[in-house]
Amino acid sequence: MDKNRLSGGGSSDPMVVIKFDDPPIKKSTNFIRKNVNPVWNEKLVFPGVHNPQLAFKVSVEDHNDFKPVSDFMGRVIIRMSDFEDKKPHTGWYKLGNKTGTTDGVVRGEVELLIHWKYNSEVAAAEEEKTKKQEASFMGKLAKGFSAGKDALAAVVVGKESDDEAEELDNEMEEEQARPKTEEELAKEKEEKEKQLADISEID
Repeated sequence: MDKNRLSGGGSSDPMVVIKFDDPPIKKSTNFIRKNVNPVWNEKLVFPGVHNPQLAFKVSVEDHNDFKPVSDFMGRVIIRMSDFEDKKPHTGWYKLGNKTGTTDGVVRGEVELLIHWKYNSEVAAAEEEKTKKQEASFMGKLAKGFSAGKDALAAVVVGKESDDEAEELDNEMEEEQARPKTEEELAKEKEEKEKQLADISEID
């Protein structure tokens, strides 16, 4: 993996970066100073990975203290379908170019232990929980929570965690419990009178 294998000199501070596109998660190991044969021995956990059709990118990069971005050394793209048996797999993966393909350039290999602890029952339970949360949010909105279109989009689309859902629930309850101003009461009265007028016209 080290660049001196390609150029015959120099050194590197290698690190491993693993990235999923869906869900969008990116994690990395620590870098190891001036090491041509690094052993990271670090565990990276990626929650929310349910689809066996997904793939993830494993990149080896050379950390640089003087740049905001590390230097690329090699990459391999691995499909989750290879680990559907739920057993741990250890293997050496040959590093390719930025698309993950080999192109005749020697970039070394990286050894990985991969264990996908995917459970369809857990995934179904998470989906059911999400549906209940959405139903709860929509029910509270229907009961009189005053919110614009942007707030509604945040409820349905922007939810990311149980903590955020609970925080949104609290905001809704605080909004409902807040005493209404005279202007708000007058506006409500006007809307009710308009609704009654509309009903009278229909009759």
